Amino acid sequence: PEWIHDGCLDIGERNRDRCTYGPRDAPVSVALLGDSVGISWMPALRAAGGDNWRIHVLTRRQCPLVLVPGGRTKAVSDSCAAHQQWALDQVKELRPDLVVVSQRYGGMEPAQWQAGTARALAALAALKARVVVLEPPPDTGNLQKCRTRLSKPAQCEEPLPALHRDCSAA
Repeated sequence: PEWIHDGCLDIGERNRDRCTYGPRDAPVSVALLGDSVGISWMPALRAAGGDNWRIHVLTRRQCPLVLVPGGRTKAVSDSCAAHQQWALDQVKELRPDLVVVSQRYGGMEPAQWQAGTARALAALAALKARVVVLEPPPDTGNLQKCRTRLSKPAQCEEPLPALHRDCSAA
């Protein structure tokens, strides 16, 4: 995808402008936040918006938009917490019509994840942004390894992991 070619997984001041996609005069402005799962939605967002959307990528690998008190967990390092604040400041400055958030679950207890996600969504709501949260795909195995010429889809089914259920329950 173009965002890989453009080096647009980890966004900051140095590449913010290069990692904005779509026409400058597009009628809809979109901010994309989250981690590597968030940026993986880019091709679908580009297809959905076409020339009507200008998408501002504000993602950073292994840095979910989960605001935890003190900002430090296995999933949220000090530098990640700084990026989260920078991304929220960018949303405040950009005033997009739509904010899309997606990220991998984990790195903290589900209750902490839920509370941190609620704080992040409240911060975005305070900016009067319309927010869409796209769930990450569950970690249920590799379909490419399961699927063979002779297998049936039901043979590749796995239960939804408890972590996925618990984190998405918020």
